[in-house]
Order: sequence, then structure tokens, then C-alpha cells
Amino acid sequence: MSILNQLNSVPMYAICGGIIAFVAVVCVIFLVRAYRTGKAIGMDTTKMKRTIISSATFSLLPSVGILLGVIALSGSLGTPWPWLRLSVIGALHYETQVAQAAAEHAAGVYQRKRDIYTSIAGISQQELDNAYHDMEAKQATMSVAEAALQEAKAGPRQEDIAGAEAGLQAMRNEQ
Repeated sequence: MSILNQLNSVPMYAICGGIIAFVAVVCVIFLVRAYRTGKAIGMDTTKMKRTIISSATFSLLPSVGILLGVIALSGSLGTPWPWLRLSVIGALHYETQVAQAAAEHAAGVYQRKRDIYTSIAGISQQELDNAYHDMEAKQATMSVAEAALQEAKAGPRQEDIAGAEAGLQAMRNEQ
């Protein structure tokens, strides 16, 4: 079983999914407690509901960057691990470093196999080709991760900012 198959195995999905589900449940518990406390101290429930909806809406915008990071890294790290790292405890900076390390390792493996192939023909052409394609895939993954990091550093696009400002203005107009 290859490492990628192990990273995409059912136990990995169960472990990562369980951790993410736990964090989601804790968030819901805090939301419910905060809502009940707000009602207990006399806050307007309509305003609280609008606040919850706007907070949820504005929380979705960063999720696009997280999704891009998961897609970029799933080719070399499987899907569950980047999903866990980026959604709960990770950062694109760290994931980009991991992708770069994987790409450098694959390049080193390819170089060593190429040296063996050319010097003593100790490996087959197919094995050399596999190492080369693995190196290319890891380098592409690293490039996509670096692009996702640069996009995250650049911040939201102007149309995203304009949409958020329009939503905020609409909420202000409702009050």
C-alpha cells in the first residue's frame, strides 16, 4: 500500500473527521450558550439572529482560501491531513513548507535514480520515469500551495470587499 493510499484511507478520514466534528460541536455549544445568555440579559433576538447570520456569512470568505489549500496539497499529502490542518490547527505557511519538502525529496530521489540509471543501469526506464513524474507532481503541488499562500497574503479581492461592504450597509439600513 503506497503512502498516498494510506493517507487517503478510511481510518485517516475517521480520525481527521472526528477531530473536525469535535471542533464544530464545541462551536455550536458556544453559539447556543451565547444565544441563551443574550436572551437572558435582554438582548433583541432579531439582532442576535442577524449577527449570527452575518458572522456565518463572513466566515465563509476565508474558507475559499482553505479549500484551495486543501485541493493544492491533497495530491501529495492525501485529502484528510490537509483538511484537518487547514480547517482546525494549520496555516498555509506550514503547509507550503511541507509541500516544498516533499518536492525537494522527490527531486533528490529522481536525481539518485537518474545517476544509477546512467552509471550502471541498475534500475529500469519505467522506474526512472515514475520518479520523474512523482517529482513533477510534487513540484506542481508546491507551486499551487505557494500561489494559495500568496493569494491569502494579498487578502481579499476588491469585489469581495465591495460585497462585504454592501452586506454591512444593508444590515445597517435594516436597523
